[in-house]
Amino acid sequence: MRLSKQFRKTLQGAALALSWLAASGSAAAQSKADEAPHARPAISEGMVEIVRDRWGVPSIFATDEADGYFGLGYAMLQDQPERFFVRILWGRGELASTIPAGSIPAFLAQVFPSDAPMQEKLVELDFQARLWDLKGRASAFIDKLDPQVRANYVALLRGVDAYISAHPEAVPAWRPRDIDLADVIASAQIDLWLGYQGGIGLGDCGRGGAEFFSPAQPPDVNEQGFSNEWALMPTRTSTGGAILLSDPHGPMDGRASYEVRLQAGDLNYAGLLHGPLPIVGRNAKLAWAVTTGSPDVADCYAITVEEENADSYLFDGEPRPIINKEVEISVLGQAARKFRFRYAEVNGIMSPIVGEKDGVLYAVSTPYLERLADFHNIANRLAKAETVDDFRVALGDGGFFPQNLLAADSKGDILYARNGLTPVRSDPALDWTRPVPGNSSAFRWSGLHSAEDMLTIKSPTLGYLQNNNVDPRFMDEKPHPEVAGLPEYYFADGIIAAGMSNNRSMRFLEAIGQKSNFSEADARALAFDTALVGTDAWLRIVRRVAVSSSDPFTSDLLSFDGRMEKGSTAALKYIYWREALREELVLSDVEELRAALDGGGLSSQLASKAQTALTVAAARLAEAPNGFARRYGEEFRIATGAGSAPMSGGATDPFSPQDPRYPPDCRANATACGITLLAADFTAANADWQRFVYAGSSRMQLHFLSPTGIRSYTYVNPGISDDPASPHAHDQSEELVAMQTLKPVPFDWDELSTSIESRLSLQTTR
Repeated sequence: MRLSKQFRKTLQGAALALSWLAASGSAAAQSKADEAPHARPAISEGMVEIVRDRWGVPSIFATDEADGYFGLGYAMLQDQPERFFVRILWGRGELASTIPAGSIPAFLAQVFPSDAPMQEKLVELDFQARLWDLKGRASAFIDKLDPQVRANYVALLRGVDAYISAHPEAVPAWRPRDIDLADVIASAQIDLWLGYQGGIGLGDCGRGGAEFFSPAQPPDVNEQGFSNEWALMPTRTSTGGAILLSDPHGPMDGRASYEVRLQAGDLNYAGLLHGPLPIVGRNAKLAWAVTTGSPDVADCYAITVEEENADSYLFDGEPRPIINKEVEISVLGQAARKFRFRYAEVNGIMSPIVGEKDGVLYAVSTPYLERLADFHNIANRLAKAETVDDFRVALGDGGFFPQNLLAADSKGDILYARNGLTPVRSDPALDWTRPVPGNSSAFRWSGLHSAEDMLTIKSPTLGYLQNNNVDPRFMDEKPHPEVAGLPEYYFADGIIAAGMSNNRSMRFLEAIGQKSNFSEADARALAFDTALVGTDAWLRIVRRVAVSSSDPFTSDLLSFDGRMEKGSTAALKYIYWREALREELVLSDVEELRAALDGGGLSSQLASKAQTALTVAAARLAEAPNGFARRYGEEFRIATGAGSAPMSGGATDPFSPQDPRYPPDCRANATACGITLLAADFTAANADWQRFVYAGSSRMQLHFLSPTGIRSYTYVNPGISDDPASPHAHDQSEELVAMQTLKPVPFDWDELSTSIESRLSLQTTR
């Protein structure tokens, strides 16, 4: 049952009067009912105050940074206890042995999507965790954590224990015990690892035809989460400063990133956490964004073993051993699964052998295996950087997870960095996104690129920067001079192909070319932009083949303005026609279709297919509820706590351009298919003629910077709480995402004081 707004207000008022008292010796917690509800926290040493706004998002106040992390551990368990513990178990490789089948959190189904039973998916996740052994390797890097980061994580675990002591009924019975610092290091990286640090190498092996050693389904390197980021300098705005957009795409269940405000000691951060890591957000003077795309940070080595000894191979003519490790993965209610893990020393790193084919073994080597603490240390430093120059220094040689990073500061400077620990390869011209020979030192690394080698672009004269998942040479109409002379592996990581641009990048460049100064309203409109580039060319084909341009279906289709708006009838007809045309086309049609989109001729065969598609599309839509009057948002929906709501934005490409399933119509040119800046990927239609968004713009942030500070706006779909009975389980999907609007981030107390739902004081334990 959905709570009424009046009942929510009653709960909010009651929350201010509640008193909490934890068990003696753990955490003493006392509400501030005896103070004015909006009084600024007077925090003494050893105390933490958690103040929640009307969206339930916590602002955590402490005089000491580690004490703030104590409050963070407590708050995270208040909101998302299952997610916290799942991360720990995943990092250990103990999901299948611990979580009962009836208690598997639904969000885990988003990982390695396949038709395999959920229990088999857990085995797969455990297999990958144990193969890479991030928990075991993390134990060796605890001492590499900066002292402050280590103190923070120790305090976070104490906050977790305090919550469990105070509310044992609120945590799952299957929760892991004896959580330690190695768990924290591993759990913050395990899901990113299979997409990026290690996943880039897995993709290389897959392109070489490796048959993966995976019990359920190998990682799909074509299913990466994409993102938008762009920044405008004061010369391109009318707001008095820079503007930064951060829009990480991914599963619409954006709660995998935890939204928080931390004011503790030297840390003054608001944004998203990945585990305990401040991964994308802002402080008082700087904000930053991340998008998929990086230098190539991992390689796949094809190792030919000796015929008479499968546990040995020749390296420069000398025998080298294959290390074998027998591993047993326990499964609740089933027999344990036994696996043989194999490793080879490559580039001085014990590298997992992930697959084989025709007697050739494929090993993935990445420098991140030897630098697990860097991610944590750098994230903490980035959160404290005050200028883009500080930000660049904090990145060092790229130990933050591999991404395109974009930062803006209150002075008006902006900075792009192509980040990642990047090996120095012997042959820069070689295609390192495919397996390379593993039996010769000629293909081993000669070190890592230094911080000075990293591709960075600061405050260009054009006054803007963007990377919406494109090759850095295509971030503007002309390449930035900083990209000249860099090795090819700085641009091709196997996820974002060399030479790749896309619809979102082109749409940004189109919009920025139409306006010299962006207002706040302009920036918001661009963040939620629903235009597809190149639709005019498709409509030219419709005009050429339509039997009549006045019939109801065709006339409305020809009025399509390219915007995937929920109230548009023409947008829905465009999707129906494109889908019907796709069914008619074969790969041999691509060249002719490309010519037609460029204004060339149209053969009778292709014209017939386009005409047939019009007939089929019209017949299908006529059968749908409301027929030709049906609006885009009636079919394309977002799930909410109350059911669903119309959704704008969308895509015409069902797969990544690198996927072999990429359809013929999408192969015609760079704008033939794409996704709107307001990103939304939808499921197939159900029996009720509805398609639901499952991935896209789930965690948007928009920052307006000036010399006097930063104003920030955000949403995190669907809400901060995993408790379906909470008013904050779906409030952001209902009131923000579906409405294409953002909520203000209460960074300062004056902003927060007008939107307080509850306050909780804690005494830390040491």
